[in-house]
Amino acid sequence: MRKTGLDCEPPGEPEYQELLRLFDEEIASVREEFEYAEKANEESVAIAREQGRFSLKFQELFLSRRVRETSFFLKVSKQREHGSPPGQGPD
Repeated sequence: MRKTGLDCEPPGEPEYQELLRLFDEEIASVREEFEYAEKANEESVAIAREQGRFSLKFQELFLSRRVRETSFFLKVSKQREHGSPPGQGPD
């Protein structure tokens, strides 16, 4: 092991190569973590997009039902105004 402090010798070629190897390993590790995080993010975005589509479809179905209910109640209300029994009279 080398001495530390001011009187140590500068690193030689073996130490330099070891540092390069360690840097390469660290870069590969960071790249792998980044790719994993990027994939996880893409998956969560896809899930959120699908949830949004589901939510939008649910809202469409809910609104469609509300429109049908409102139409029905307006029809019944008109019939009552005209004194007609339900199912008969103005549509």
